[in-house]
Amino acid sequence: GAAAGSSQQAPNLLNRAAARAELQRQILEGLNAVYSGIEAVTRGTAAVEAELEAVLGAVSERQGKKKPPPASKKMLEQCKRAVTAEWLAGRGGDVPCAVCMDSVAEGEEVVVLPCGGSHVFHPPCVTPWFNKTNSCPVCRQELATDDHHYEAAKEREREEAEERAGAANALSHNEFMYI
Repeated sequence: GAAAGSSQQAPNLLNRAAARAELQRQILEGLNAVYSGIEAVTRGTAAVEAELEAVLGAVSERQGKKKPPPASKKMLEQCKRAVTAEWLAGRGGDVPCAVCMDSVAEGEEVVVLPCGGSHVFHPPCVTPWFNKTNSCPVCRQELATDDHHYEAAKEREREEAEERAGAANALSHNEFMYI
């Protein structure tokens, strides 16, 4: 009984370990490609971004994850605000765009993301990014999308993660439910 169960688990653990090792190898190969292509910096930021996106896309593909859709246009509109003297003063006076690093000026329009409120962008600097993906370019926090199927899948993943955390907590405290 127990010996048969543990002998079945051993190949499963080995398969998972082998899959993890293969994924790590693929990630390292991708990073190696990025580092060996560092001369792309001289070709401009767009080339580097495209190479990095290709590596990250390949890693996601290998993990079986679908590429996230673009950020919600409505959500981005709601994140736009006019820069006022009071707003600047409340942030210490000098607020750089997280992409171009130029200071934002009074009267300009900026995008202030909901991930802490400290990630500020000029709309032209960040719009191309959000036309491709739904995460903050600084911290990678996912933002809302206009893709209802993607949002429903994210909600299911959140619920499943909560259930797993609750079950793990119950097990760690020897709390069992008998039905």
